[in-house]
Amino acid sequence: MRHKKSILLIIVWMLILTSFTGIHATIRTINGVAVPSDFPDIQTTVLGETAPGRIFMSSTFFDSGSRSNYLIICENDGTPYFYRKYTRDYLGCGDFKVQPNGLLSFHKYIHGEDGLWIVMDQNFVEIDTFTQVGRDRTDSHEFVMLPNGHALLNCDHDSTIDMSQIVTGGNTNARVISMDPQEVDSEGNLYWEWKSLDHLDIADSYANLRQASIDYTHLNSIAVDYDGHYIFSLNRFNEVCKVNSTTGDIIWRLGGRNNEFTFITESTMIASQHHARPVPGQPNHYTIYDNAGGGNSRGVEYSLNVGARTAEKVWEYYDNQQNGMMGSVQRLDNGNTYIDWSDNPPLRAVEVDASNNKVFEIQVNGISSYRSYRFDWDGMMLKPYLLAESKPEAVELIFNKFGDTDVKEYEVVGGKTPGATEILYTTSNTWAELTDLDNSSRYYLKVCAVNHSDQRSDYSDMVTVDVQYSIPGVNLIVNGDFSSGTSGWEIVNQSTGQGSGSISNGEYKVQITNSGTDYYHVQLVQESFPLIEGRTYALEFDAYADASRIIEPRVAQNGGNYTNYSKTSAIYITPQKQNFSYEFVMTDPSDDQARLVLNCGSSNIDCYFDNVSVAEFVESDVAIRKSEQPNQFELSRNYPNPFNGSTAVKFYVPESSHVKATVFDITGKQVAEIANSPHEAGLHTLRFNSSDLSSGVYFCRINATTLSGSNSFEQSQKWILLK
Repeated sequence: MRHKKSILLIIVWMLILTSFTGIHATIRTINGVAVPSDFPDIQTTVLGETAPGRIFMSSTFFDSGSRSNYLIICENDGTPYFYRKYTRDYLGCGDFKVQPNGLLSFHKYIHGEDGLWIVMDQNFVEIDTFTQVGRDRTDSHEFVMLPNGHALLNCDHDSTIDMSQIVTGGNTNARVISMDPQEVDSEGNLYWEWKSLDHLDIADSYANLRQASIDYTHLNSIAVDYDGHYIFSLNRFNEVCKVNSTTGDIIWRLGGRNNEFTFITESTMIASQHHARPVPGQPNHYTIYDNAGGGNSRGVEYSLNVGARTAEKVWEYYDNQQNGMMGSVQRLDNGNTYIDWSDNPPLRAVEVDASNNKVFEIQVNGISSYRSYRFDWDGMMLKPYLLAESKPEAVELIFNKFGDTDVKEYEVVGGKTPGATEILYTTSNTWAELTDLDNSSRYYLKVCAVNHSDQRSDYSDMVTVDVQYSIPGVNLIVNGDFSSGTSGWEIVNQSTGQGSGSISNGEYKVQITNSGTDYYHVQLVQESFPLIEGRTYALEFDAYADASRIIEPRVAQNGGNYTNYSKTSAIYITPQKQNFSYEFVMTDPSDDQARLVLNCGSSNIDCYFDNVSVAEFVESDVAIRKSEQPNQFELSRNYPNPFNGSTAVKFYVPESSHVKATVFDITGKQVAEIANSPHEAGLHTLRFNSSDLSSGVYFCRINATTLSGSNSFEQSQKWILLK
């Protein structure tokens, strides 16, 4: 009999899934490599012989508030060779590149904090970080690792200056931002520093010197020249200069108000440039990404005669692009040149040969990159990289042991506890769709790679997944009744808000130490459940507080603009426990990472929550309205159905009646009695808790007999319990 019940449950489950129109589990792949759903769209065209190597990029700006940060290395055809996903914090990632010592580096912006430079080895392992010493911020514009193990990085420093003494109409209390390069050793100690204010006259800057905040240098690139001295690009000075790496003295200045060179092949000097690099193997040759060229940005190369102070343009390339920021020029080993025109999304870059014939184009929709590059570089992960996305109909796992060509298959291991070792799935693909996990449950998953000699790699980092199949009527919230303690829930404190959470009498208590000044300064949050565009959902919860106060419930976007999908507003709760219910249509694009937020800030009064639910709305097959008074028995469908945890059924009796409601399993065995008592005339609700039952098909039989004995009613319903 148990075998028959399992088959029936599988059939029911399949029928439920196939009845959902418009939902299909589809893992996105690029030439066989699985990528997350928000991975940017890479389009490439190969038109000739490119230099060896792959394209390196990082997401700096986005076209979508819900897009994540990525580091990306791709082949000429756009196939990902490597990627790493970071949550979106402030701007994104910056300047992902190969250093002269073969290590990788990139800048990571951190929301509300100082950023930092991260260094990775050839196994893509983060092995070091670098930050400023004694300055205000670690700037994102440049990072160079030196042969002695030191690093050059740019730093921001704020000074308060009376600009009215420098320019008419200047602010008497101006914030002046100087960018001060530092050389930092491997232990994080300051070795050398170049202070802009000691070498550059503010009055020579082309910045608006009458503003309250003035970025007067905007030093946006640093490079090591053939003789070990440094090349700086000073954007606000329209100048590229060479600086002595020991004394800090300026050796020469090209462009700007202090230009020392005669441009012998053109009359227009550089302006608002964003990148300056020595040409490898050609002393006194420099490529510059220049924004002065007649309305279009260009890549340009100058040959400098330092003794005669002349600058000869020996190469340039336009591509009908105009940038207000970012952009770069990279001379490659075969003589080709890679030019990044990226500004706002999309990223655009080209590679041209020595005759300026375009041999390669790339456009990456969805992001722009501060700089992108081509590097001839190989690496290999020691263990797979694993990401998980909980979709409406499956848990999608995306994994890859990047750089390893000897992978035969992957094994997915996990379960409901962190130490689970059960093999759940084996595949030769770089993805897996898990559709048979228990709904509204938390799983701990990891992956190993198996090579063709049947050797297993180390396991990936473990990911935690809250399974949230979007089944009409099934609660998308994990642990909504708090029977598993605080699992699945998090207190998030913003600004000065300070709150904590605990379970009290089976309810979640939000204890507030400092309320902050806004509702969102203390939040009870659950993240990462799916909402589908066009579907109707119901948000429901019980709430009360130690004293009357206001809270704000929201089903919302997780990041970006934090769109309020449920369109709910602040509500009033009292010491009397109340049930709150809201119906809403998902009018925004589908979101598989939505979040429920109960905003509890702006008041120091503790509050309590229970029976929290977000579920796709199911219309009852019998419409019972309190305003109507039917003269016969009425019974609605239970809601939700299928259900997990609990379900409820409404019925109407036209006069006082004895009501009995019993639940049976598929064998006919009674498993519960949920009513057996008199009920007054009117509308009633019976609630059924299934915590001690297993998944399966159940039947509820309701019998009502009027106390006068004049009438009776009996009806059975099929209920589906899915855990």
